[in-house]
Amino acid sequence: MRLKPRQNLQASPSPSPGPGPGSVELSDGTCTFRLNYAAYQAEFPQLQSYRCRELIPGDGVCSGPLGQPLLLLAVKSHPASTARRATARRTWARPRLLGGYRVCPVFLVGVSPDPWHMGLLEEESQEFGDVVLWDFAESHPNLSLKELCFLRWVGARCGQADFIFKGSTGVEMIRWSRPAFLKKVFVVGTVVVVGMVVVVVGAGLGSGGFGLLWTLYIKLRQNLQASPSPGHGPGSVELSDGTCTFRLNYTAFQAEFPQLQRYRCRELIPGDGVCSGSPGQPLLLLAVKSHPASTARRATARRTWARPRLLGGYRVHPVFLVGVSPDPRHMGLLEEESQEFGDVVLWDFADSHPNLSLKELCFLRWVGARCRQADFIFKGSTGVEMIRWSRPAFLKKVFVVGTVVVVGMVVVVVGAGLGSGGFGLLWTLYIKPRQNLQASPSPSPGHGPGSVELSDGTCTFRLNYTAFQAEFPQLQSYRCRELMTGDGVCSGPPGQPLLLLAVKSHPASTARRATARRTWARPRLLGGYRVHPVFLVGVSPDPRHMGLLEEESQEFGDVVLWDFAESHPNLSLKELCFLRWVGARCGQADFIFKGDDDEFVNPPALVTYLSQTPNASQVIHGNIQRHSVVMRAGKYRVSSTLFPQGKYPFFPSGGGFLMPRASIPALAAATERIPVFPLDDVYFGFLALAAGLRYRHDDRFRVFSMQDELCQYAESLLVHGVSLDRVEEVWSGLYKEQRCNGMGPLPS
Repeated sequence: MRLKPRQNLQASPSPSPGPGPGSVELSDGTCTFRLNYAAYQAEFPQLQSYRCRELIPGDGVCSGPLGQPLLLLAVKSHPASTARRATARRTWARPRLLGGYRVCPVFLVGVSPDPWHMGLLEEESQEFGDVVLWDFAESHPNLSLKELCFLRWVGARCGQADFIFKGSTGVEMIRWSRPAFLKKVFVVGTVVVVGMVVVVVGAGLGSGGFGLLWTLYIKLRQNLQASPSPGHGPGSVELSDGTCTFRLNYTAFQAEFPQLQRYRCRELIPGDGVCSGSPGQPLLLLAVKSHPASTARRATARRTWARPRLLGGYRVHPVFLVGVSPDPRHMGLLEEESQEFGDVVLWDFADSHPNLSLKELCFLRWVGARCRQADFIFKGSTGVEMIRWSRPAFLKKVFVVGTVVVVGMVVVVVGAGLGSGGFGLLWTLYIKPRQNLQASPSPSPGHGPGSVELSDGTCTFRLNYTAFQAEFPQLQSYRCRELMTGDGVCSGPPGQPLLLLAVKSHPASTARRATARRTWARPRLLGGYRVHPVFLVGVSPDPRHMGLLEEESQEFGDVVLWDFAESHPNLSLKELCFLRWVGARCGQADFIFKGDDDEFVNPPALVTYLSQTPNASQVIHGNIQRHSVVMRAGKYRVSSTLFPQGKYPFFPSGGGFLMPRASIPALAAATERIPVFPLDDVYFGFLALAAGLRYRHDDRFRVFSMQDELCQYAESLLVHGVSLDRVEEVWSGLYKEQRCNGMGPLPS
């Protein structure tokens, strides 16, 4: 097969006297295409009106030696596709020199409502510098916005690219071949010509093979074969448990169970609401393998042991793990169950015995992506007859015909018969109830200089200055210095109480601040309160961002800038310096809302909440995290050397909380004796504990996921992780179009 480069098919618009205003007519010499603007505006108005705004600009992607031609691999990706990007970076999307070309990837991403995905994406961007993020939501129609904005991004930031390959993270492998060998390719997929580079998608090899694999050959998932692995070389894995050694050979697995090796988890029913609920209660998740045909078994389980309930301080909730059945009746009933109970996760593989391993694989990934708040997970099947819970002391009376699983201090007896002594007390879940967790600081004589000890009545926390100084010296030694002081933020008539909206922001987040000022962070009078924003910012190395920030400060006067660099650990410096700034420059603020710039905040609801809550000025209000488990890996990693305990004190989630003026002096004083912890919301929890402050939890501080319905926003005090376009849509729907009962226009 011989391939010739395509002729230039760039559409040349032809004047179109017939179609009239609002339409464009194009011709490629064979067909004529007419595009009518009015129709597009009516059906997809958000696509026509969108203006590209980068949240992560990918400035360094195309930098490099000018003498080497650049082949840019532009890869469409979703924020949730962390694993796919990691695999691509380790294999075909790794920056390298090939055949005189500098090959470099860039991942093109829109916004996800899941803050966990966005946090991981930000970490990737900081580590690899190969992400461009725009502020539109990820969706199928918005892939066209990705196309539009990428073309403009290339023109503005990557004009030095000689060739551009455009693909997605669904690509499994890229190999390289000289064009001269393309005559030996039997094409089973698609041939795409990009300049003089020929991309063969889904291609098999001709009889002559590819002796010199140098330019571009892509083999998609359906044709991917495992490499042979003689001996212990590539293609095999060896594991040992100290007694036995186990060798797993990829070639054998690929030959016998190819569908298991190449499957990529895709959810048809995602089970989004399974793990939602009050974050203050620990969650025990009952993960139950089930077949679509097992309708009766699931119904029995839901009426008995798999019924959602509160037990011994734990929130117990089931989730049924299901694959696809060819019987449409079973699938229809499963869909009805999902809508009624919301406790089903369905993947697109067929339910079969070998595919139970896919259920295991995909469930682990599902938990990591959608149910990280589960404290313990029981894994079983609908064949389980009953689950009973027992104090460990009673286990000697149990005759086990099934399995005993020990989860922490909870013993799960699956399919158990009763021993001769019976289970006198085995009728419910025994978990030691949590003690009263109200914080009351206790001085710590005896630990000497260099450490602080705090107790909340249940847990004792020891903070060792030496460990903090060794691991985060810059946090301990920093002295707050303002580059922009925000002097005018809190000025105003003394007779009106002030609700200050203190918003953590990055210099690069110009668009987010602009959206906030047009909507919820606009200064106004509400319910007798004067509401005013202040944006809390550190320094960026990018002079463009700092220049725009200076212009904002001059125009709006609502920016406070400190001289530390913006980073995740330095958010704690922002906490420290803000408390001191309030004490020095804004003592007249009656209440302070503290939040982020990537959320929807509802000031009218905040004012109503304050007026209707008894003793609102005596507690801190928020979504209170109760003794959260310390994470030893990932973005929120804290080393055991720095903090050896396994749990944190209570703290309000940093997505947004309210504190009264009376709390500020005690919090500011606590900053003098508590070392600066590298997680800002945990740091606040230690300060509040040292200050002896109390909390009030309210679920309307929606710092986690929420059903994206307009009137749900009306009932919320804040919703975290909302795209810019959605913030504007919600604000307009609530307070301009008044589409929810009780919503009215706001004062200007």
